[in-house]
Amino acid sequence: MTKRLLPLLLAAFVLLFLPTDDANAQAADIAPSMEVSVSVDLTGGPVALPAFRGGLLYDNGPLVNSPGTGLGGFDESILQSSLGMTTLGFGHQVLNQNFVADDFEVPEPGWDINEVVTFAYQTGGGPDGSTMTQVHMCIWDGPPSTSPNLVWGDCATNVMSSTEFAEILRVSEANTGINNDRSVYAQTSDVVVSLPAGTYWLEWATDGSLGSGPWAPPITINGETTTGNGEQCIAGTSGGVCAAVVDGGTGTPQGVPFQIYGTVIVANEPGAELPEGYSVSQAYPNPFNPQSRVVVEVGETQDVVADVYNALGQRVARLYEGTMVGGQLRNYPMERVHFDCEGQGEDCEIIG
Repeated sequence: MTKRLLPLLLAAFVLLFLPTDDANAQAADIAPSMEVSVSVDLTGGPVALPAFRGGLLYDNGPLVNSPGTGLGGFDESILQSSLGMTTLGFGHQVLNQNFVADDFEVPEPGWDINEVVTFAYQTGGGPDGSTMTQVHMCIWDGPPSTSPNLVWGDCATNVMSSTEFAEILRVSEANTGINNDRSVYAQTSDVVVSLPAGTYWLEWATDGSLGSGPWAPPITINGETTTGNGEQCIAGTSGGVCAAVVDGGTGTPQGVPFQIYGTVIVANEPGAELPEGYSVSQAYPNPFNPQSRVVVEVGETQDVVADVYNALGQRVARLYEGTMVGGQLRNYPMERVHFDCEGQGEDCEIIG
């Protein structure tokens, strides 16, 4: 398959410059009884635009089961010890090569994924700032325990782009409203992949700056002891020892919360005429409008790279790199992104 390079020299995009610890010991935490400004420097290399998150495609939750009841008015994810449950979180430490995983289903015609958000805490970590430092992630075509095929990633590279306090506290029933030393942090990871319809498994490990964990809190539903079908791999990904994630007290299977952001692939209407090669629309309604878009269409399945060039023929941004399926339209939102002439001199001018 030949990689197709789509140079997007769109008039409205032109910028003119004149002149120029032990693995098993970390397996579970058991409870005791919008806008980004990008400066374009034409004298340097290309500038990478920040990934567009898009809409929420999938939420493998819930994590919160008691909104607003925590210390400081934060939401709580309360371990239901009254139901016999004892596991606050599951180990998924980069240091020990421990991973957690859970499945998700992509409906027809498919998804363009941009970002994945996962959740973790470390005992002793408070709400003032995240302690998380890395996320290693990959996507499989089946449960890690079945030696599946790798779809995306390598589970060895840090893909975390940001981390922040999720305004959620993981607590036991005895500590509701009085404890915040298990503050839950939300990690955003860059996961740029197009997935056709099917069932997939997301697997990830997290690293942090404290000695405890990181721990992945399970899906938490009031009155329920069974919340999903997640897996945990100890000392390795699918090559390690992988088994169902179960609560230590009840022995019931648990799910692991995460969120997927992106856009739904837009398929052509049946019988619609396809381009012989490819087609690229102008940015509309205007590339400097808060919600400008570019549409790319290919006639046959191929690898595609979509770049933006300036008036001098220099590449300044990459919109997309990946495989596009013939007959599918890809709408690339330009929300949260604009070019900023600040610092480029008085002769920096945007024309369109």
